Amino acid sequence: MKEYFKINNIDVGFANHPTVGTIFTKGALNTEIFVRKGKLRISLLTPSLTITDQMHNGMLSDPYFDNLRHIDYLRMVTYYDLEVESGAYNTQIVCPYGNNATGFETYGFPEPIRFHGTIDIQEGYVAIKGEFRNSYGDEKPSIPVEVIKSFEPKKLLPKRGKYTLDQAREKDPEEVYALHIGKGTFKEFPEEVLGYKNLESLWVGGQAQFDFKILPDAFFELKELHTIQFYNNTIGEVSEKIEQLSKLEELIIRSGNLVTLPDNICELEQLSNINFEYNQLTSLPENIGLLPNLKELNIVGNRFKELPKSLNNIFSVKIDRKHRKLYQDTNYKSKNPNGIDEALYDLSRYPNEKQYLEKIILDIPELVSFKDLILEYSSIATYLIPDIARKEITIGASKVGGTPDLPKEWEHPTNKNGNFYIFHAQINCEEAASFQSYLPRKGMLYFFVNDEEYAQHPIVLYAESDQELVSTSYDQDTKFTDSDFDGNPRNAVALKFQNAISIPNVYNSMNHGEERFPKYAFLFQDDSDEAYDRMELLEEYIEQLEDKINTPLAFDNGHIQLASHSIHSSVFTQHESPQEIAAAKFGGEPSEWMVLLNMESVGEFSFWDAGTLTYCIHKKDLAIQNFSNISSSIESS
Repeated sequence: MKEYFKINNIDVGFANHPTVGTIFTKGALNTEIFVRKGKLRISLLTPSLTITDQMHNGMLSDPYFDNLRHIDYLRMVTYYDLEVESGAYNTQIVCPYGNNATGFETYGFPEPIRFHGTIDIQEGYVAIKGEFRNSYGDEKPSIPVEVIKSFEPKKLLPKRGKYTLDQAREKDPEEVYALHIGKGTFKEFPEEVLGYKNLESLWVGGQAQFDFKILPDAFFELKELHTIQFYNNTIGEVSEKIEQLSKLEELIIRSGNLVTLPDNICELEQLSNINFEYNQLTSLPENIGLLPNLKELNIVGNRFKELPKSLNNIFSVKIDRKHRKLYQDTNYKSKNPNGIDEALYDLSRYPNEKQYLEKIILDIPELVSFKDLILEYSSIATYLIPDIARKEITIGASKVGGTPDLPKEWEHPTNKNGNFYIFHAQINCEEAASFQSYLPRKGMLYFFVNDEEYAQHPIVLYAESDQELVSTSYDQDTKFTDSDFDGNPRNAVALKFQNAISIPNVYNSMNHGEERFPKYAFLFQDDSDEAYDRMELLEEYIEQLEDKINTPLAFDNGHIQLASHSIHSSVFTQHESPQEIAAAKFGGEPSEWMVLLNMESVGEFSFWDAGTLTYCIHKKDLAIQNFSNISSSIESS
């Protein structure tokens, strides 16, 4: 059978796309059709396309779309897997379907569109035929679309109703296929569940409290189960009898007390999704990564001491970064063969400031036991102070906003459509040289990002000389990668530099302390109530410390506003720090990454809800002036 994806009778083909640097999870941008839990999952993507006049059929005739016709992909996806009413092939489904805005959704086209037509589900292939229409009901031309795509046929299941326990009691037990237990307290597993011999799906969560440690043996005689989901429970072990559930596809035991798993869980060949998030596991069965259909494994928030190499075979593994190194090489691959000179980044070159900080710490008795940690992970940050009084900014001077002064042979960074990246700042390295020792001694650094919502694609450029620079110009016709900036770029603000102590961010340290402060990991491995109380007090007294050092030392120009943009500062975060995000993305330890530039929501800059946008670089790369691997992230409440 010939497969095709035709848009207005033009066959554009299928493709898979990488998800690195996007908001999508691994595999989310793949073309695939498969049956899971008796339902059909459809995800279709085209290659990168230029939407020609022949293809868009007049829908994009407005000149507004002239620079938007090159797209990374067109995506058609069933976010909610298709339940075939009869559970049989040779079934047609009319789209749009459902009573809300969900269904067979289409993304990536320059104009918001929806698919109207039919999905013809045959055993082994789908035939999709219809048209794309404007989502808002505008009177614009529609675009014919036709798709043929094959898949491996498996058994479909008829559409099932979900019942609570109260509702199930009113039904014929043989017709109860899906149970949803969201309330009640259960000291033992409710025996009435065991009477529903055809049960396929069990969900337990919400306000339900399951206060027992093991599932009864009779539970594993419910051999039609394809989905088991337990949330916020006290289950401490999984019986070896689980091997009897040969049809099991999804197993979730989340926020429980699981300590070990039986090896024969690896015999459940239909398992495609396992979630043991936030349990007490210290290891996993050796062959768990050899399960032939296992695509997703979520084991975040456990206490692993060892992990099998077979995890490398699983398509998507969600795990704490600190545990990934138990089965993978997580070292950062830099072209710099030399080690990191930490003396460039710590307080060793600032003895007076270090002595002053130590004195203040000792004045707060509750911080004395954390003195070494604070001193070890504090730094001298360089703050970019807006020089508002300077109205004339010479070409090549440090600034935020405005337009970059680029070498005359350079082009302003753009995306595939020719739209300009958003310019944040340029730093004249010679102007900043006396304030630190790790940036290049001369030349220019430029900072760009594709958008200020996800900051997926940062660009940092370095010019070795600040001579022969040309100021870029924007006008009303300039198109940006983020259309909010079209005709509305930021004004330029000159900068001057000033140093100040930056102390480490300890917020949420019980969850992130081991990563942020590896030399003091032992302080964060105790999960007792007393340890949590101690960490909460640490946060409180660190705030006192911040207040005491808010005025920098030995400066004639007085008080510094620490909400200024900065270099090599500690960025406040409620979750993963910018350095943790960078290490998870590119490798290495968080402590090997440094804040190359942190942008605050001040002046014309606003990131989400008064948040920050941070550029990070690996210290080895910075030492050789390699700015090709830059991580950017946004933090906001």
